[in-house]
Amino acid sequence: MNEIATIPAPSALSLFDSSRFELAMRQADILAKSDLVPKAFQGKSENCLIALELADRMNASAFMVMQNVDIIHGKPGFSAKFLVGCFNACGRFEPINYEHSPEDGGRCRAVSSVRATGQVIQGPWVSMNMAKAEGWVSKNGSKWQTMPELMLCY
Repeated sequence: MNEIATIPAPSALSLFDSSRFELAMRQADILAKSDLVPKAFQGKSENCLIALELADRMNASAFMVMQNVDIIHGKPGFSAKFLVGCFNACGRFEPINYEHSPEDGGRCRAVSSVRATGQVIQGPWVSMNMAKAEGWVSKNGSKWQTMPELMLCY
């Protein structure tokens, strides 16, 4: 039996719907004029439009997305605290807990479970030895030096 692929309904920012796109561009222009948005978005309507599209996909506030995204080599990356909040708020999983161990100079991993099945989810161990080897601890302004336990959780 052949299945017919369906095209999802356009989102609020669909590039295929000119009226929605125009509205999104007006919103992006307003956001770009604000000094409350991070520098990567100030005066850059095109970056604001991308943030609006990301927020729409994630069902999140555009302002929250803009406050928690970092552009690294032209790619958006989100802050750990934002992603933990999204994970905890989505309703599909139990809130994240953290498992600590003294091994490898101190280490931590995230632990949760799927609400529907109870299946346990464990993230990879992240250790202080790993953070040192990757150069995270020695970076200028690194929080790994002043709050290592919290950084292990993130």
